[in-house]
Amino acid sequence: MVEAISGYFGPIIPVLIGCEMIKSITAILMTFHLVSASSETFQVFALISDLLFYFFPFFLAVSAAKKFNTHEYLAIALAGALMYPTIMDGAKAVAETGKSYLSFFGLPILLVNYKSTIIPIILSVWIMSYVYKYINRLISDIFKILFVPMLVLFIMVPLELIVIGPFGSYIGQWVAKTVTWLYSTNGVIGAFLFRTFRPLLIILGMHYAITPLNTQLIAEYGYSLISPANLTGNLARAAAGIAVFLLLKNKVEKETALTSGVTALFGVTEPVIFGFNPKYKKPMICAMIGGGATYINFFGGGATAIILPGLLALPTYIADNYIHIIIGISISMVFAFLSTLLLGIIQPESQVANRKE
Repeated sequence: MVEAISGYFGPIIPVLIGCEMIKSITAILMTFHLVSASSETFQVFALISDLLFYFFPFFLAVSAAKKFNTHEYLAIALAGALMYPTIMDGAKAVAETGKSYLSFFGLPILLVNYKSTIIPIILSVWIMSYVYKYINRLISDIFKILFVPMLVLFIMVPLELIVIGPFGSYIGQWVAKTVTWLYSTNGVIGAFLFRTFRPLLIILGMHYAITPLNTQLIAEYGYSLISPANLTGNLARAAAGIAVFLLLKNKVEKETALTSGVTALFGVTEPVIFGFNPKYKKPMICAMIGGGATYINFFGGGATAIILPGLLALPTYIADNYIHIIIGISISMVFAFLSTLLLGIIQPESQVANRKE
């Protein structure tokens, strides 16, 4: 499943890397106080870096439509339904209005922010591919242009908003509660499990459910003990990505892998997560196993601010002694890098077939 999901990101990797590089530059400028977060210049930088992430469903709709061999523009329409102002504005106003859903013939349409979600649009386009084929066969050629798009949208948009979209939201809430329970029961075990499986949460788009937990912990206690898993995980993925760069033979792939690995060092991991580590399998596993977060949490580790978890964020991390932060990230990075080099990479079947031809 992870391999399939990561495959949808292939065509949009260049845009992903471009936006992430701008995000990294913005983080550097803010770290050295060259740009103020309240300035209009920062707003433009934020606009550019968030282009892809805000409109993720649109990009994925096109990619998924090609994968499922279905109508691309109807797929984009499904993305538009997720991003429509009625849904997006309603989701923002839930805390103020208390209204969390719309009623459609008595069925609830949850008001959810879908801007950075992955699973809802992919599932919607997949189901639409079957609905579209069935209706297209059912309707006479004379009436296709009139009734096929109408029936597909009338079936899929309510299904998407009532069932498919909220499903991912429910799972995200469950994950957040599970992480909270793990850390409250045993912080070290919680750090190990969260650190290990966080890449899967990112691929499934469910890691956003953890952000409110970090914010709440910092507000109440002055630091978040969940954050070390974010830091060591990102740096481990960066190290694995750089190891992939050394293992690859194709010049273009090598350059992209290196760029992805370097951006991950600054907390921007989407290119390496969606473009390389899952694609070659072993690097992803190696990056997941390293136990640096467990070590840091054992020595009272945490973070005092919500910031991209990368090298530039190191001053915001604390522990009983700061050396434990350095040791923890070193454990994760060295393990991910060396184990990836030793185990190598598994070439995707499509590439192997092309070489045989």
